[in-house]
Amino acid sequence: MAATVFLSSRDHDRDVAIAKARASQSAKEVGEQFDLEPSSVRKIIRRVKREKAWELSLVRAGEKPVALGTFVTDKGFTAAAVGAYRHCGMRGLELPGWRVVAADGSCNTLETLRKIIQRTDVDG
Repeated sequence: MAATVFLSSRDHDRDVAIAKARASQSAKEVGEQFDLEPSSVRKIIRRVKREKAWELSLVRAGEKPVALGTFVTDKGFTAAAVGAYRHCGMRGLELPGWRVVAADGSCNTLETLRKIIQRTDVDG
């Protein structure tokens, strides 16, 4: 099984450590410990609380699903699917009819993901 991919932050372990420290200290004390402003500490804690793990697969009717892995994000299924698309190197693949599907049934076609990336990413 592939390692879990954390899409919400650059240093997930640090964010979790900040959230754990905040359980017993004030935001100001945690901020001093991690060289952050208290507002940044609170923002990180909110992000960690919203995170959800998505088990994603690549699926097409009549084909065996291909597991992509676990993608963790605080922004929902579409962000996880876009992260999987980028992380798994699907950018140049021609995969008509394939969809990225989560265990809960959420899905997006690869074409939809490409359109989302084109709208949001200057690199396309």
